[in-house]
Formats: sequence, structure tokens, C-alpha cells
Amino acid sequence: MIENMQVSFLPTESDYVMMCLERQKYLTPKENRVLFPVAGIIDIVCGTLGMILRGESVFEMICWLLLIAAGLLILSYYDVIKPFFIAGSAASYYRYHQKDINSKTICINAESITVSDELHRISVPREYVYKIYQAKKTLFIFLDQEEFIYIPGRVIEEMPSLNK
Repeated sequence: MIENMQVSFLPTESDYVMMCLERQKYLTPKENRVLFPVAGIIDIVCGTLGMILRGESVFEMICWLLLIAAGLLILSYYDVIKPFFIAGSAASYYRYHQKDINSKTICINAESITVSDELHRISVPREYVYKIYQAKKTLFIFLDQEEFIYIPGRVIEEMPSLNK
């Protein structure tokens, strides 16, 4: 567990977008990240074999090409399509609410985690921390499976104990 840390930061659009992307990746079941690419590859192989072995009419060729296209969409869903929409949505949300975003100070000690900004101050006892997860560019402190506190990676880069 993290001990005795204090950070202050103003979340940027890049921080917010990266947090949304990494949160979604963390929350995605691992089975989906394996099964979707396998299903996409199977579709592509079946469509290609169908075109080679059974592509006798124009209608059949179109059906096999649609199967290949579906395979490409399934294959790229978690790596290209979903991140594209999440990043766009997160950036729009951040820009719309930018005036409401305040700088945060997060204090972590042996007893509690305290988050404060210009308007609020909350303190969460350490025993209520569900999980601490460090993604590539964000540190997540989960209070349960959905509620979390995040610290952008750029803020903690100088802290060698947290770097992988």
C-alpha cells in the first residue's frame, strides 16, 4: 500500500481522457479482451475461405466480404473503436465542465486518504480502500468497484516507489 504521500494537481483534459480510457480498460472483463479478437480472427478466416472456396456469385462474394468486415470490426473493437468514442466523449465532457474543475490535493497517510479542493474536503479511512491500481498513466484508488480517486501519472512521475 502507498504510505505518506501528498500531491496537488489541476486535472487537465489529457489527464481526464487518459483516466477514462484506463478506467474502461481496467473495468473490461479479461474474457472479452481475449474472446473478441479470437471471434474477429475466426470471422476473417471464415470469410476469406468462403470467398476462395465458395465465392461463385456476386451475392455470395458480398456476404463473405461482410463477414470479413464484421471480423475486422470485432477484432478492433476494444483497441480502436471503443477507445476512440471514449476519448471523444471524455474530451467533450471535460471541455464543457472545464469551468467547474478545481485543483485537488490528495493526502495519503497510514490512517486515511484525504481529498480536498476549493469547495470540498473528504477523508476516507484506509480500511475502506477496496483496491489500488496503477495503470500506465493514472493511479486509481478504488473505494469500491465503481467509486475511485485518481491521480494523474504526470504528478507522481518523480516518486520512484510508485513507478513500475
